[in-house]
Amino acid sequence: MLTEPPSPHCTACKVVSISIVGFGGLGKTTLAQSVYDDLRVKSHFDLRAWAHVSGKPDKVELAKQILRSANPRYGGSIDKDATFPTLQLKLNRFMSSERFLIVLDDIWGDDPFTNDAYNEILSPLTSMESGSRIIAVTRTPKGADMLDASHTYYLNALGTDDCWSLIKESAFRGCSTHEECTEELEQIGRKIATKLNGLPLAAKLMGGLLGATKSTKYWRIISEKEFSGDITLSLLRLSYSYLPGRLKQCFAFCSIFPKNWKFDQTTLVRLWMANGFIQPQSGTGKRMEDLGTDYFNLLLSRSFFHALRQGRRTHYKMHDLIHDMAVSASTEDCCQIEPGMTRRIPSTVRHVSVTTGSLQDVNAAINILPKNLRTVIVFGNWPHFLEDDSLGKLKNLRALDVCHCDFTELPPAISCLFHLRYLSLSRTIRSLPESISKLLHLQTLCFEDKCSLDKLPAGISRLVKLRHLGIDMKYIAQLPGIGRLINLQGSVEFRVKKGGGHALQELKGIKGLHGQLKIKGLTMS
Repeated sequence: MLTEPPSPHCTACKVVSISIVGFGGLGKTTLAQSVYDDLRVKSHFDLRAWAHVSGKPDKVELAKQILRSANPRYGGSIDKDATFPTLQLKLNRFMSSERFLIVLDDIWGDDPFTNDAYNEILSPLTSMESGSRIIAVTRTPKGADMLDASHTYYLNALGTDDCWSLIKESAFRGCSTHEECTEELEQIGRKIATKLNGLPLAAKLMGGLLGATKSTKYWRIISEKEFSGDITLSLLRLSYSYLPGRLKQCFAFCSIFPKNWKFDQTTLVRLWMANGFIQPQSGTGKRMEDLGTDYFNLLLSRSFFHALRQGRRTHYKMHDLIHDMAVSASTEDCCQIEPGMTRRIPSTVRHVSVTTGSLQDVNAAINILPKNLRTVIVFGNWPHFLEDDSLGKLKNLRALDVCHCDFTELPPAISCLFHLRYLSLSRTIRSLPESISKLLHLQTLCFEDKCSLDKLPAGISRLVKLRHLGIDMKYIAQLPGIGRLINLQGSVEFRVKKGGGHALQELKGIKGLHGQLKIKGLTMS
């Protein structure tokens, strides 16, 4: 429910700022997302952009987010523009004479930014087309004041009936609600709804927890629990405590991704597989990928993720409070290496991500990385990471993602990572060494977008445990002896031709394909 106070002072520029205010878990971002995705809104604005602020915002990163969101074609190319004035100029050129909508999500009222600082970031936009809008999503009125919002909407808590509706929707997702939800369960559910302080996120979490079983006894046990302090955090801890051990691992692992990250379900499952979180179950007939999907769907049903549909693609996000819970649950196992980080990384940490491209930060990080790391994901542009000295310290690595780094060659020393199961590479790479064929445990080899390779090394066919080869099919078609890759899945293009390793019989042992099979070069005898 929204309430609107009298309109405060308005900015002098043509861009009108609107703020949505409410404490954590009230559904501010969900409301903003509904407006952002509305078909009428899409047709009204020439450009739309979404930027996640949070914590201590960096004006360079914020400008990059706006540019990437408004025009995905910018991709990683703008990462090389280190100066803020250059990004301002890009914004000015790109958005001039356009009517745009920008959402600034999760502005903190107590951050070190001032009104002047936000004006500096948004100054290229203030002279744009009349009718443009900026929506600020914030927990405190101070966040609205920073942008001189002309309209401020305060979100109120839900009533008990609405809270129960959300619980019921989450608990009985995929069920025939009127058949499954007995009168007794509804009575208990409504009692629980009165304890949730009208918080939508708390209601969804509770629904996910109750949906694990339709047992009246189980629901009564939950209803008798008392929640003190922050109701959402209490529910998060309770929901986490009810997860099976394997799912706790999978959930905690997500803490190495930045807040507001758009998760790809397939990628996440393959990372879980690489780290041994998913083990084959004899007698079920299920692939590890299917089991991983079951794990993910269970976390989704518990509202640890929510779906974000963009065109034909579906991504998944974690609410900031849920991400905070993942961080809290993984302090001994997971760590993000951020710009200017100086704190010691516990020796127990096995999974890290790097969100800085600063050489100083990178060198410091290399010196403090634990020896037994299992996962390294590099979100900043850190090409120096792929140097022999760095790789030599990571011999126990299971998953390596450097798809955001700009480099052209993979060093031969990659072969020292003989435990590696997951390798994601940059589209800028032009050659792979033959030594990559020594990674005999590799399950996934993929490239970000279209790659620049001439061809794959012939030795790839020796990677008999390879399940996912994420590359344009024309490269797969060139591989001799593809029949050795009996675990290969996805889509395959095969060209029949004279010479060893290209006969049609190569395909007889590959039984796990779940995509397209293209066969070229067949001739009539």
